[in-house]
Amino acid sequence: MLMSFSLLYSAEGGEAYLGEGDIWKYKLSEEKINYFYNGIQFGSDYSYLLDKLRERMIKIDSSYIVIANQIDSFPVETSYLLNSEGEFYMVSHFFKQFHYSSKYFISDYNKLKKLIAEKYGSPQKDENYYSNSFLIGNEEYAMDRGLLKKITVWIIDDITIDMSLEKVQTSYILKINYTCNLFKY
Repeated sequence: MLMSFSLLYSAEGGEAYLGEGDIWKYKLSEEKINYFYNGIQFGSDYSYLLDKLRERMIKIDSSYIVIANQIDSFPVETSYLLNSEGEFYMVSHFFKQFHYSSKYFISDYNKLKKLIAEKYGSPQKDENYYSNSFLIGNEEYAMDRGLLKKITVWIIDDITIDMSLEKVQTSYILKINYTCNLFKY
């Protein structure tokens, strides 16, 4: 199943409207706004997630459910995470593509960043963190040696989208997280 970067809304009563960053919101009352990720409401409990994701599960624990997935042309493992209260608060996409060089991982990162920016606008944070200041501006060389971490963050109301790319030991880690800050703790 091809998933998109989108937060969805519910049509069960209340008011649905398009908010900042092209995110659908569903307002039950003046005090409460519900946020959804691909049809699953943030704050949902474990049993609801099990029912919705059962057919695609590849890993399961009391605090997360992992499904095999695809975003654009990239194979991913998507984790639906629960907080200490057992409420769904975060989706984490771990990209499973393989390349021999950081050049291609950086290209993938930039392509995904562009897709998200087209949907949600410019990020609030887009930075490169170098472990060695002499390597600033030489992304590929620094990434190949594990001396660079790329981070991009969007904040849309109560949702934080953060993506990162880094090399840890011999593995490149490219991930995107969608966190509903209302249920984070």
